[in-house]
Amino acid sequence: MILLLELVESIRERLHDLGGDRGNPSAGFYATWQEDDAGCLWSNTELVRLLKRAMTDVALRAPISEEGVSDDAVDTLCRPSVTANTAEVSIDSRILYVDQARLESDPYQTLLVKTTSAALAAKYGGSEWSTLTGQPTHYLESKQGILRLFPIPVQDDALRLRVRRGYAIDFEWSDIADEETPTVTLEDVDDGLYEALILATCRLAFLKRDADTQNLDQSRECERQLAQLVGPPISIRQREARRENANLGIAIRGSARYQGSRYPWGVNDFDD
Repeated sequence: MILLLELVESIRERLHDLGGDRGNPSAGFYATWQEDDAGCLWSNTELVRLLKRAMTDVALRAPISEEGVSDDAVDTLCRPSVTANTAEVSIDSRILYVDQARLESDPYQTLLVKTTSAALAAKYGGSEWSTLTGQPTHYLESKQGILRLFPIPVQDDALRLRVRRGYAIDFEWSDIADEETPTVTLEDVDDGLYEALILATCRLAFLKRDADTQNLDQSRECERQLAQLVGPPISIRQREARRENANLGIAIRGSARYQGSRYPWGVNDFDD
C-alpha cells in the first residue's frame, strides 16, 4: 500500500528539496514542507502534478493486467454490456489495450479475434462489412474507449475482457495538504512500483527550466534507472499502433518484454 504523502516526501528527499532545516512542523501537519513550501524549489502542487504525469508514463510501460469474472457486475471495467444492433461497445477510459474478449452468451467461451477495418474490408469488400449482422466473431479497437464488434450483434449480451489498463489518478495535493499522518493511499498501484514512481517524477522534475532545478544529466540518469525497472518509454505512436493493429511487428513494439509473446490476434482466420 503506497501512502501518497510518504511518496511525495520520498520524491522530495530524492530531489534534496525539503526546504531546509526549519525545525518541527506546526501541530496538525506531517512535515514543514507540507505546511509551507515557500523555501522549496518545487511546490507541493507542482510535484503532485508531475507525479500524476509520471503515473501515466509508468502505466504505459507497466500496465495492470485485469480479467473479468462472472461475479463482476455488468458495465464494470472488464464486463461491459453489449446492446443489440449496436456495433460499438463503450469501455473504461483507463483501458489501454484489450488482450482478450469473449461473449458471455457463448457456451464455449470462444475468444473473439482481434482484427482491423482494413482486413475486414479486404475480405468483404469496401465498407460492406460494417453493416453485417450476426453472432460477433471479431473485435476492433478503433479508438480508445470504444470496442467495435463484428458482425453487429443481434441480441443484448455482455463481454468478458482481459485488459491492460492504466492506474486510477484521482487525487490532488489538497487531499493530503492537511494530513497529520499519511492516510491517503494509491490503492490501484502495486507496492513494487514505488521506486519507479519516484524515478519517473524526478525525471520530469529535473527538466524544470530554472538555474536551480534543471539538471539534464540527472534526468537522463533517472530515465536509465526507470527503464531498467519498467522498460523504455512508450510513444503515442507506439501506443496507438499497439491498440489498433491486430498483428504487431516486433519493430514497432515499445519494449523487448513483448517479444516472443503470443496473443490471440490475427486476420488469417478470414482465409477460406
